[in-house]
Amino acid sequence: MEFYQLLYFETLAKVGNISHAAERLNLSQSALSCSIQNLEKEVGAPLFTRESRGVTLNTYGEVFLEHATNAINEIQTAEHKIQDLINPMHGTIRLAFTQPLGSDYIPMLISAFTEKYPNIQFKLSQDTTRKILKQLNRDEIDIGFCSPFSANTTIEKYTILEEELIMLVPKNHPLSKQKEVHLDEFALEKFIVFKEDTSVREVTDYICHEAGFEPTIVFEGIAEKSIIDLVSKNFGVAIVPIGIPLFDFPVVPLKILNQPVHHRTQLTWAKDRYISPAVRNFIQFTKKLVDEQSNL
Repeated sequence: MEFYQLLYFETLAKVGNISHAAERLNLSQSALSCSIQNLEKEVGAPLFTRESRGVTLNTYGEVFLEHATNAINEIQTAEHKIQDLINPMHGTIRLAFTQPLGSDYIPMLISAFTEKYPNIQFKLSQDTTRKILKQLNRDEIDIGFCSPFSANTTIEKYTILEEELIMLVPKNHPLSKQKEVHLDEFALEKFIVFKEDTSVREVTDYICHEAGFEPTIVFEGIAEKSIIDLVSKNFGVAIVPIGIPLFDFPVVPLKILNQPVHHRTQLTWAKDRYISPAVRNFIQFTKKLVDEQSNL
């Protein structure tokens, strides 16, 4: 059994289509089919159910995929460790971050880091907190900047920013003259919220439930500016982090008097997994930078 056979098998299991998997692997369909058939002969059982529109894993295939994935990860980890021993000051960091960090924080951080470590490269992506945590658990990224709210025992976390959540209302709202409000005063309001995959949405659902109501949602979004714009146009109210830029829209931020809930942006990485010197240097660099800024 060859390593490439495991890679081909894993790709086909994920894609579910011979043509698409072959294209992704830069192979002919016949070469991929032949490799899978040889693998099935070695295993002693069929691994896929062939259908008109593609293939799906059968019971044997599901068992084999779990162990094949572990084997692939172990071999790739060994390769990374060897490369790290050869070149500890080189490497690539796979980093994902949430949308609010993309315009200022991440570019600033990476620029400062690469001044000190010019031979370390980055592969960047932007996503929601939930998807970033899944990517960490699947070893698709090394570092995630996101805002986990629920308990998670599979990741390590370090807080880089902590913000109180506030209520945002249009300027002509009946409660706009108050500086502080109770959350249950908005039980009958329409809410503009962040999408479900985001941490702010998770916190919003939680604190509304604790206040005794489920929010009536009229819009779900991911862009801060769109949410604030809709609030300013009387489509509803929104719960947002206190540091969110208001873009000069006619809205009013109000302190929530219920038990304060904070939105934490955190540096995250997988627990109990090999960390390359490049990633370890980046974690230490970020922690030091955050500590220095907090002491200013």
